[in-house]
Amino acid sequence: MEYKITNIKLSVKCRNLCLDTVEGYLSENKIPFKKFNNYIVTKLTYTYIIFKKNIKSSENIYHINITKLDSFECLFESINNIKLMSKDSDICSYTIDNITVSTDFKKSINLLQLLNKLPNEISATYNSETFPGIFLKYKIKKGTAILFHTGKCVLLGCKNLNNIEYILDSLKTITA
Repeated sequence: MEYKITNIKLSVKCRNLCLDTVEGYLSENKIPFKKFNNYIVTKLTYTYIIFKKNIKSSENIYHINITKLDSFECLFESINNIKLMSKDSDICSYTIDNITVSTDFKKSINLLQLLNKLPNEISATYNSETFPGIFLKYKIKKGTAILFHTGKCVLLGCKNLNNIEYILDSLKTITA
């Protein structure tokens, strides 16, 4: 089934990051940024939220969230941008926190009938008076699908392609 990745959120841990160096790089290259008490936000091709080091921690580890990635090919480019901004930092690790996907089943779906066909591994929330979509939370493979009567669907909270494929295959079966 065809789908489009609309956002990937990465969580990056790095060592020896100097926020002054990051600010200097951004200013020197005329890249807009906002500085807050605990973090800096900037938008290059992707959005970076660079958190100040936890003062209570003895480790020199910094946390950076990166969003607005629309493919897996962007992962290493987005991480390399951190190295450009901070020169001496070492990337310790990164994890994918969330992948958001959109797809279209290209048919109308009766959401009330769908509620009666759900397997035990899926919990559902639906109130057409407050929101036009049904929330389908998968217990085994992590992720949530929001399915609309138009056949459009958004997947949230997936951490890998296997989860996305599993949920889409499951949805294809229960919407048949």
